[in-house]
Amino acid sequence: MKKTKKLFVFDLDGVLINSQLNMLYSWEKTCEKFNLKIPFREYFKLIGIPFEKILDNFLIKKKKKIKCFYNMQSKKKIHLIKTYEGVNDVLKKIRENGHEVAIITSKDKNRTNLILKKKIKILFSKVLSPVDGKKWKPHSYPMRLLTKTLNFKKKNIYYVGDTSVDRKFAKNSGVKFIYAKYGYGDLNISGIKKFRDIERFI
Repeated sequence: MKKTKKLFVFDLDGVLINSQLNMLYSWEKTCEKFNLKIPFREYFKLIGIPFEKILDNFLIKKKKKIKCFYNMQSKKKIHLIKTYEGVNDVLKKIRENGHEVAIITSKDKNRTNLILKKKIKILFSKVLSPVDGKKWKPHSYPMRLLTKTLNFKKKNIYYVGDTSVDRKFAKNSGVKFIYAKYGYGDLNISGIKKFRDIERFI
């Protein structure tokens, strides 16, 4: 019997990589530079949506300048970002079993590509970051954009995320959701306790 080909779509931060120390450094430097009085814990609560949307939540202007500075600080301390244990091995196993892997993240394209180049050795079928003027997670647009180029039925797509934004995104997109309990969220639902647990869905 022919095995059903699946598409595993991953969030980046809190799922494939632990970037919390990098975020902490970058946010504190940004607050210092622009005299922002917003503790990191308040910023971190909003992780999962695009950076500009986070700034909107804090009613912050000069978003382009602030984003540019934050990204510069983040790139400077890229070594603070670590992949979760088993990420490269499990992604390789997924590919070897005939399935495909992709990424939909709220991190900007340049930093996403830099992180993947330095930290993850697997070639993804597609990597999507926020597009100017387009709706992003939790709106279903990114998943629709992905499935335009990758021919998969929704029932064969899994989205792996770690926040309420990711859960809502999967629901809005009509795909299965795998909750990464080891990540940044605090959802009271069942999920995987470590990245290697993805293997049971292959």
